[in-house]
Amino acid sequence: MSAGDLWRVKNGDSETPSGRYGKVEEGGYKSAAANVSTFSLGVDTASYSNVRRYLNSGTLPPAGAVRIEEMVNYFSYDYPAPKGNEPFLVSSEVAECPWDLEQRLVRIGVRTRDVDRSAAPPANLVFLVDVSGSMAPANRLPLVQQGFRPFIDQLRDEDRVSIVIYAGETGIVLESTPGDNRTLIRDTMDGLVARGSTRGYEAIQTSYRIARENHIEGGINRIILATDGDFNVGTTSIDELTEMIAHEAESGVSMTILGVGTNINDALMERVSRQGNATYHYLDTVEEARRVLVEQISGTLITVAEDFKAQVVFNPELVNSWRLVGYDTRQLAAEDFDDDSVKAGDIGAGLSSTILYQVVLRGTEPVSAMESDLNVSGEGTEGESEVILTQLDWGGELARVQFRYKNPGDDLSNLVEFNVRDEGKSLLQADDDFVFAAAVAGFGMLLRGSEYIRLLDYETVAGLAESTAGTDPYRQELVGLVQRAGELTAARGGQ
Repeated sequence: MSAGDLWRVKNGDSETPSGRYGKVEEGGYKSAAANVSTFSLGVDTASYSNVRRYLNSGTLPPAGAVRIEEMVNYFSYDYPAPKGNEPFLVSSEVAECPWDLEQRLVRIGVRTRDVDRSAAPPANLVFLVDVSGSMAPANRLPLVQQGFRPFIDQLRDEDRVSIVIYAGETGIVLESTPGDNRTLIRDTMDGLVARGSTRGYEAIQTSYRIARENHIEGGINRIILATDGDFNVGTTSIDELTEMIAHEAESGVSMTILGVGTNINDALMERVSRQGNATYHYLDTVEEARRVLVEQISGTLITVAEDFKAQVVFNPELVNSWRLVGYDTRQLAAEDFDDDSVKAGDIGAGLSSTILYQVVLRGTEPVSAMESDLNVSGEGTEGESEVILTQLDWGGELARVQFRYKNPGDDLSNLVEFNVRDEGKSLLQADDDFVFAAAVAGFGMLLRGSEYIRLLDYETVAGLAESTAGTDPYRQELVGLVQRAGELTAARGGQ
């Protein structure tokens, strides 16, 4: 048994004919009187495009492939943008929960500031491309090559690009080259051929070395890794891999992971992203590559907030219990919030991140799935949670939200606080973004077979999404995917 196989058994991951997935345990209800919700924010989108790939191929995705926050965060929302140099702005809305109208749904939206790519600092980029034999199919290396062409066309003269490949051995096929030599960069990328086994650990080390050697002070220093995640030669321990990437991130070099292929090692790449200060996207089509590398290029390349953490406390005078929808793999202990040595997610420019809570108000019937008074991490830090709760002087707010983040390159975090109020809105009174985000979350819960969903079925979710999709082609596409999932579920004898 290989090191990779041992890791998968240890962590309870599942392997299907179309991918390897981590174990995702859905978060349950917590008592508002004894619990603080603390977690790492992020804007990874890999889960949604991977789910889309399954449904478009006529198959329902395995539960481990569905990470609800990544599905919700795939879409853009019209949240108010920050002014000036503030890195982000927070907004909120509370209304009826569409899958349980006796409960409230809290939406907290984070919108990062826009940064014009043309005005951004110069970039030092390392393209790290897996060219092992498993990357030969059209939806792997050839898709990556097609996706990089328009990205290369957008390079500015002051940018620099290196290309590193790995299979049985690591190779530097293009030393750091000015962005005005786009033809050489494009020809080098187009000339890559897949063959051999996969020695990824050493290639990542080499890429960080090259990124450090060509470091641009005050610039964008980033590795873009394209792979199916099949690390099968050399060091394959996920712990060693994530520790190395987290350590290298201290040098000021960020990483973007682009996953490809139908037998993707999603479990490995999701954990590397989560623990290694990277962002993770899955490319199921050339159009998705264009979305990530062209339409959202500023968000992909330019980080505006590092080690972004959230801590939410609900008013026990108003709230009986709460449940965080998604972010199941991003939980932190309450004391981690103020500890600047604890790493968290990074967020790029011009992006939005959405947080959803399902809330049971005082005076309503307690939910049957109510858990004991554990803190959100489940690691027995009730004392820390109780200290935070008893320090608060409530003024009618439903919840208090705190964010900690670091400006890029800083060692010390900044603190932002935000209050959430419930104005008693019905679902019909909620804005379109609220309803659409709730529909996406409900879709994810249906795909996962969540025990916490009561009223929704695929037809209802499709109706909610369609009524709030507008002319956005990505939202319109979701409606079709929900309908397809309903058909596949019905054919299998489900709802």
